[in-house]
Amino acid sequence: MKAVCKRSSLAEALGVITAGVPAQAPTPVARDVLISVDHEGLRLESTDLTIFSEVKVLEIKEAVSGEALTPIACIAGLVHELDKEFITIEREEGQFGLSISSGNDEFKIIGHDPGDFPSSPETTQCAGFEVESAVLAEAIRLVAFAASKDPSRRQLMGVAFVAEGAKAYFVASDGKRLAEYVVATAERADKRREGILPLAAVEAIAKLLPLDNGQVSIKIDPDLQQAVVSHERGRVLCRLIEGQMPDYVSLIPSEFATTVEGSARELLAAVRKAAVLTTRDNAFVRLEYGDGAFSVHVSSKETGSGVVPVDNVTVSGDPIVVNFAVQYLSDGLRVMGDTVVRLGLQKSDGAAVVHGGRAFRYAFMPVRPRGADDEV
Repeated sequence: MKAVCKRSSLAEALGVITAGVPAQAPTPVARDVLISVDHEGLRLESTDLTIFSEVKVLEIKEAVSGEALTPIACIAGLVHELDKEFITIEREEGQFGLSISSGNDEFKIIGHDPGDFPSSPETTQCAGFEVESAVLAEAIRLVAFAASKDPSRRQLMGVAFVAEGAKAYFVASDGKRLAEYVVATAERADKRREGILPLAAVEAIAKLLPLDNGQVSIKIDPDLQQAVVSHERGRVLCRLIEGQMPDYVSLIPSEFATTVEGSARELLAAVRKAAVLTTRDNAFVRLEYGDGAFSVHVSSKETGSGVVPVDNVTVSGDPIVVNFAVQYLSDGLRVMGDTVVRLGLQKSDGAAVVHGGRAFRYAFMPVRPRGADDEV
């Protein structure tokens, strides 16, 4: 096997494929990358036995067909440090070691038998749907943060991909909050298809998407418990998380007692100022609207109190006082950047909802603070 390619192209591909390599590898092969060379170019593959990632380097100067299996940390680190435009990688027949040269630099990395690399499962032949690469990247960026990190709620440790009619829904929730992004698809789905992709697979997909600005194919097969996301430069195949996302649509309110509209960045800045005086046990702030003024309050017996007026907002509805966990409130505002958002608030224990245009909404529950002062 031999290939001569641009160092920058190989480094980019290795940077993407490492997203599929777990920090704690379940088997030695999960720490390796399979390098394949043929007439189509150079292909990199990695797997942890549940997620299979593939990235292609389409343009290479010289190619001799073959395969090599080598520790991904070694080759990725080495390629990153080399400074010449082109790099040559080669494995001699009958040997597992991989030779790497660039300019006058020459290295040999200990490799393994390519035959030890597991074959990826048979790819589903079910119908899929397509979205633009940039749109899927935006959907992942806006919803993945809301997924659960609690291993006891494994069915929520991922992002649900749902195709129904002429729309695709991307949803994540930890049980107390939920983020949703909706996009139109070019063709109607033949039937509702849904599956929850684990966060590790979603992160690998997010790394893959910038390599191609065209259409991305998404196939969800509940029967095979498999999802495949692919474009011209690569693909990610993963097993679905068992279970379904809760029927959240009926739980998200559409009417609110009070609505606040303004820059997400300015609202976040006010929350962050107030959050300085929160404590680990009482990490919440209070939103208040009354007498035509909207403000963020903080009050703690341990640290003190404060008020942050928020002037550049438009507020309509009833006077209101409601408490929110700093993390839940700030996370939803942070992902929106400087976008103008609409924050719907309810009295009592009703969920609040951040709307970002027609595509994004983020619902989260208020909190009942323990040991908080009633007045600032």
